[in-house]
Amino acid sequence: MIRNLWPLLIGFTIWAAAFLILYILQALGCVWGWEPLWHRTILIAVTFATIGLLAGTLAVQLRRSGINSSKIEWVGKIMTAISLPTTVFIFAPVAFLSICN
Repeated sequence: MIRNLWPLLIGFTIWAAAFLILYILQALGCVWGWEPLWHRTILIAVTFATIGLLAGTLAVQLRRSGINSSKIEWVGKIMTAISLPTTVFIFAPVAFLSICN
């Protein structure tokens, strides 16, 4: 059953894991007193890595599916495609907002 659901869940599972990693790194950088430029660079790198991973996942989903794709596969592709702009929108503030107060 889970094997049938992975196309639905993969995009936002990657997004959720990256969101968790991003904010763990943000908190650790503040607590451990990382240099602000280094801290921001790490957070931006995580953002770009997530975008790349999601784009790669979508490319694999599109390459694997054919004309006879199931509805779950089509919805999975759409959800992965939606997770890309969601990532850009939600993760973008790490590039310009203050990191630690």
